[in-house]
Amino acid sequence: MKLSIVMPIYNKEKVVFQSVTNVLAVLDSIYPNDYELIGVNDGSKDKSWKLLKLINHPALRKVNCKVNGGKGSAIRKGIAKAKGEYIGYIDCGLDISAYSLVYAIEALAQMPDAVVASRFVDGSIYHSNLKRKIFSKGFITLRKALFAIPTMETQSALQIYKGDIIKKMLPELEEERWVIELEILQLFTKKGFLNFIETPVIISFSPDEPSESAHLNTIKGILVNMIKLSLRVGRLSWLPTGKQVKSAMEINLIE
Repeated sequence: MKLSIVMPIYNKEKVVFQSVTNVLAVLDSIYPNDYELIGVNDGSKDKSWKLLKLINHPALRKVNCKVNGGKGSAIRKGIAKAKGEYIGYIDCGLDISAYSLVYAIEALAQMPDAVVASRFVDGSIYHSNLKRKIFSKGFITLRKALFAIPTMETQSALQIYKGDIIKKMLPELEEERWVIELEILQLFTKKGFLNFIETPVIISFSPDEPSESAHLNTIKGILVNMIKLSLRVGRLSWLPTGKQVKSAMEINLIE
């Protein structure tokens, strides 16, 4: 099998049917009979799982987690079940266009270690509000300080990795929530798998589908997770006083 795409799903009853069918349509046009889409319901409290079960397609695999474990947990569970030569993920939702997969999949012909859909390359279309843009700039500044990843983008909701590499790396992945992409790309970097390709992405955030990442509590959680992750595998892990730094930073951020 050429390609596996994991789609983590949490409380997406308004968009799950259209999002899944859009991705299936794009993949059918590129890799008919040579891909799988793994929809992972991450303990949704709404009708997401019932709606996912209504979609009948031979390439769609459905995984139901009864307890919400977080985006990172759902992606890791999907990767564990994936069979593709390349394994990736795409967020569930209409913010990111399924057509972004076309650009990412075309890049696989160059046999990269990882493909990162990026807002910062020519051909990308990115519409957002001022609040999100400010948060994004702050995130990128902090990410560069905390991690040594040679890409401008890390969080665009679509990435694809070499299957054998990500499978071997799976036992080392611990992130359960928002910064799973940072963990994966940082581990790829540390292990010398540096053949990254950034491809165009089409993103248009809808006011009718507010993103979890726009909430203040989520932003605080992301910052805490970034610090913890950097202490484990990022730049802060290089410090000899890592344990003391961890304690101080966690206390400050939680307060």
